[in-house]
Amino acid sequence: MSVLLSSVRRFCREHRLILPDSTVLAACSGGVDSVTLLDVLAGMADEFSFQLHVAHFNHRLRAEESDEDARFVKRLAESYGFPCTVGEWDNLVVDGPVSEARSREARYRFLSETALAAGAIRVALGHTADDQVETVILNLVRGAGLKGLRGMIPLRDSCIRPLLEISRSDLMVYLHTRGLEFRQDSTNAEPVWRRNKLRLDVLPLLTSMNPRLAEDIGRMCRVLKDEDSVMDRLADKTVTEIGFGPGQPLSRQSLLDLHPGIRRRVLFKALKRVAGNGKEIGSKHVEAVMSVLGSERDNARVMLPSGVVFIREYETVLLSVDVPVNGPLPEMQALPAVGEVAFGEWVFKTDTVVGSGPIGKMLKDTGDSPDIELFDETSLTGALQVRIATNGERLCPLGFVGRRKVADILREARVAPFRRPTWPVISDGEGILWVAGCRRSGRASVCGQTEQAVVVSVLKRPRYQKDL
Repeated sequence: MSVLLSSVRRFCREHRLILPDSTVLAACSGGVDSVTLLDVLAGMADEFSFQLHVAHFNHRLRAEESDEDARFVKRLAESYGFPCTVGEWDNLVVDGPVSEARSREARYRFLSETALAAGAIRVALGHTADDQVETVILNLVRGAGLKGLRGMIPLRDSCIRPLLEISRSDLMVYLHTRGLEFRQDSTNAEPVWRRNKLRLDVLPLLTSMNPRLAEDIGRMCRVLKDEDSVMDRLADKTVTEIGFGPGQPLSRQSLLDLHPGIRRRVLFKALKRVAGNGKEIGSKHVEAVMSVLGSERDNARVMLPSGVVFIREYETVLLSVDVPVNGPLPEMQALPAVGEVAFGEWVFKTDTVVGSGPIGKMLKDTGDSPDIELFDETSLTGALQVRIATNGERLCPLGFVGRRKVADILREARVAPFRRPTWPVISDGEGILWVAGCRRSGRASVCGQTEQAVVVSVLKRPRYQKDL
């Protein structure tokens, strides 16, 4: 048994890359890496008890050369007795210029669909130690964090990389020893893609400075992978402990108390959870939220991918995916004598209390609750209604001299500016009686002589709204 095959066997066992009695989809371009991968996996199939299915994706970027690659892979798979699926990319209908990222996205989509059709639970990729070096340096250039600098990992989702610690030069020796043919991609010698430029121009210089570059970066990646795993577990634990999730108001200070390194990871985890798959959430989004957290501005929103919104309202923060701040304004609703009324995302309940004794008891029971108010029914003008205050509208607050603007009352109650235009007020024929949850008017106040009172209470307010 060759040294390379022994190394790959040991690597697969260490990282549990292959499960017994399963099917592995081997991605094969026909080049050095993937031909070696296929041959090595074929040599391990009986020992590890798995089936192989070969997949080739024709990017159609090199005309006849690409078609010959597809035919080569199909013949290669047949020589082993493995089924083979060949897919093609219709890049002529791609919206916009063909790019490295679009090409990769199309390839991975094909591999995912083929794995599903073949019943494969693992997709084997031919990334090598040299690819790891290129990936780390490219990530470094774009300013990646710990996850980027750790490089590729042996197992991610369903993708496995059995050759990740094997150099390309060792693969060449292996193929030569085994007498195996492979295809050459002519575009690899052209500085078209970023990775090609790096491979052709930058890596030779770096290798001249450190001949053990691949080995040293590989060691760094293993160390950072372990440290990244510890940070992930700590962040997961912290997210659970502080209760940071969609629609759950959280103290801003509880995030500021975290070490910045953990705080970033916690935000990243929380944002990805709220966003669903979270693939569009990146470090720039986390930094935008970090900036708002530490800002002197009391109120702010950060609009994020997948419809996620990070909201800061004074000392409360929240993640949501359904903040209706730019929708149509709720229409005025009449409040029934007894019953409930929905107003936007609010729900109000009205009831009637008769007798000074019951009224006094209710006043005592409700205390200073901001979500319940009583009004002397004989002092009301017409029916009660819930609506939005008009621009510049005022009321005479209980305990105050003079009239005050609703906008000022909302600002003093620390209601975020983008909430104020849709904030409900309770009014009668003479004007506003109560800025819901904030401050009431002195008009229609109950007293010891009140024999019948209307009780208005808030049953529901938007789930993202902090308690005032």
